[in-house]
Amino acid sequence: DPYRASCYQGGIPGQFIPGYWWNQNRIINRFPASGAAPRVQETDLDALVTAHPTYDDFWRTRCASERLHEIKVPLYSVGIWGKVDLHTRGNIEGFRRTKGPRKLQMRGPPNAWAANAEFNGVELHEKVMLPFYDRFLKGKETDWDKRPPVEYFVRGANVLRTADTWPPAGIKYRTWHLNADKSGSVTSLNDGGLSPVQATGAESTCYSYPNPGWVSGVVGFGPSGPPNFDPARRVLTFTTAPLENDLEIAGPIKLVLYASSTQRDTDFVIKLSEQYPQSADERAKGINPTFQVVTKGWLRASHRALDEKHSTEMEPYHLHTQPEPLKPGEVYRFDMSIEPNAFQFKKGNRIRLEIVNGDSPITDVLWTHYYQPNKIGQDTLYHSAKHPSSLVLPVME
Repeated sequence: DPYRASCYQGGIPGQFIPGYWWNQNRIINRFPASGAAPRVQETDLDALVTAHPTYDDFWRTRCASERLHEIKVPLYSVGIWGKVDLHTRGNIEGFRRTKGPRKLQMRGPPNAWAANAEFNGVELHEKVMLPFYDRFLKGKETDWDKRPPVEYFVRGANVLRTADTWPPAGIKYRTWHLNADKSGSVTSLNDGGLSPVQATGAESTCYSYPNPGWVSGVVGFGPSGPPNFDPARRVLTFTTAPLENDLEIAGPIKLVLYASSTQRDTDFVIKLSEQYPQSADERAKGINPTFQVVTKGWLRASHRALDEKHSTEMEPYHLHTQPEPLKPGEVYRFDMSIEPNAFQFKKGNRIRLEIVNGDSPITDVLWTHYYQPNKIGQDTLYHSAKHPSSLVLPVME
């Protein structure tokens, strides 16, 4: 699904496919390394994508997701958790919705470059792919039939687990509530809290944008100034207390957010991270703790309408067909599907949720989204009994 997976994640225009990948391919074909004659690709994909900001017939005729149920050939969906920006959901949906013999393996490389290195080696192809090819292309008996339907690597625990389904059996959905209580663990625009107990303090948190401290996208400098970038300092954060035990998740992740804006539209760019402990001396100096991004999510407010046919309790699925502008100052509920993952948060570390309306090439590299010039205003997030903004995680019991 090129619309939802890259070009318009959550309805927000993305830069990777039309702005980077396609134009890079045009250069490669214009100047072939082999010395062959130039292959000129005249199509301006960026212009085409920009002309179709909603999920219309342009996308429907090009999206394999519309016809996954028709696929009956054998499928081995092999993906990595480090590609939540592009491929992860497609790997999982391809496995779940096709109708032929199929299996899923989600692997552990932390990013696209590590995945490419693994793919360029021999072991992945000999041990993982070859039994599948030999079984269905050559009719040989291999260990393919003995493999479990689902294998998934749990980052943090660094183990490969097996299951009969995705999400795996044995998970329990647990809720953490956003609140205004200071975590005291990170320097950000608000340093809010994330707790299993519903909020009782201040009922809202607001921020204005663009922030004058943003340097590259939404990233600013740390307390020592250039060249020390600080991804958390100028975004909203909601952080748990240190975990009392290891906490393992595997499956879909949902954020329910109550928010208003001074504008008729706004964007929500979400990151879920594991935050590591730091010394009291560093904390006193305002140096932010190290962290690891686990997964991400995106939603443009005007694209909040849900597709009732495809949505489930834990996996909101948005139509993206008819944007509905906001009424400035009015509170809305936004149900967001954060990209699925498998991860073990370690005892003593914290779970951190970041919310802002953009991203940065410093933190997101090629998988950024256009920050449009009209994104000027103030957003307010609500966390109260009336407006219980919350994060729901699939916890392995």
